[in-house]
Formats: sequence, C-alpha cells, structure tokens
Amino acid sequence: MHRALNDSPPDITSGIRHSIALFRGRDTSAESMRSAIFNLARVLEERRALIKEHLGKDEGALF
Repeated sequence: MHRALNDSPPDITSGIRHSIALFRGRDTSAESMRSAIFNLARVLEERRALIKEHLGKDEGALF
C-alpha cells in the first residue's frame, strides 16, 4: 500500500491521504466515513485496468 501511494501522481496521493484521515478522524460521523470510502472506491475504479493487470481474474472479487 505504501509503495502504491508513493508511486501515484500527487493528486491521487493527496486524495487518498485525505480519505484515510477523514475515515480515521476522532469525531468522524457515519456520513464522513461513507464519503471517505466512496472517494477511495473512485480511485480504485479509475485505476481498474492497472489493478486487473496485477491481480488477473481476482480483480473481479475486488469490484
């Protein structure tokens, strides 16, 4: 996970880091957690081809 974050473009990295911080926040509401998960899912969907390349047919289980 750390390598994927470090090898990603800065805009994706900052979005992922923001989502993680939002999800882990001390006073995070259920809506904020849902928003963080949605943003992370969006990043995965944008990188689906890359994920499929590395996971092969197991990619279907992730999506």
